[in-house]
Amino acid sequence: MSSAASDPVPVVSAPSASLQEDEVAFQVVQSRAAQRRARRLDSAALLVNPEVVGTVLLRPSAPGGSFRGLPRLTLAQALSGRPGVADIRVNHKRNIVAADATSRECLEQPLAVTVLQGIPVVAQEPADPQGGWGASG
Repeated sequence: MSSAASDPVPVVSAPSASLQEDEVAFQVVQSRAAQRRARRLDSAALLVNPEVVGTVLLRPSAPGGSFRGLPRLTLAQALSGRPGVADIRVNHKRNIVAADATSRECLEQPLAVTVLQGIPVVAQEPADPQGGWGASG
């Protein structure tokens, strides 16, 4: 009796290897459309720069105005000299220039731009994608 008291016996045993494999193989059931959406979102995810606080979009304000005649580097060079501008993206197809800023103070400078390389522009922050649709009453 003294030998049984000296060797403690565990009350709860470790789960078997087959149980652990089943937990790893567990997947939530989804429709094919939901699986496609999830794959598309995973593959299209953009890298997020933690330094970026906000983005300013610049569009030509004059009717018929366009950035297409200017090289991307020329447009990027005009904005890159400003302090706090982390990244500049030019999309000639959509006729837009996007500038990412690292602080709220630095975000105000690109918002104040009215002319970019001789082209009158309107600067604004992008619309919130989770914002409402239509008029609210």
